[in-house]
Amino acid sequence: MNMITLQTIVTKRKDGLLVSELGKEVVMMDIDNGNYIGLNETGKAIWDMIDEPVKVSDLVDKLLAQYNIDKEQCSNDTLECLNKMEDQKLIATA
Repeated sequence: MNMITLQTIVTKRKDGLLVSELGKEVVMMDIDNGNYIGLNETGKAIWDMIDEPVKVSDLVDKLLAQYNIDKEQCSNDTLECLNKMEDQKLIATA
């Protein structure tokens, strides 16, 4: 499995997930393996921005416009979140 970088294009997996919003968080169930996954407010913000394929660096720019955080911290946190999502097979990459 490749690590996601700022140049990777990501999008959410379209099938096999039941997704429910609970306030500022998201809870999902992977139908294929029965795993439950929860995303906090920041994870939900990222999830909401990847309906369509997007380059990670562009995603970071969108998050920077929305949150008061420095670029390096935003990039690191976004990459960490996306790599966890990939580990759980929630997203597709190109």
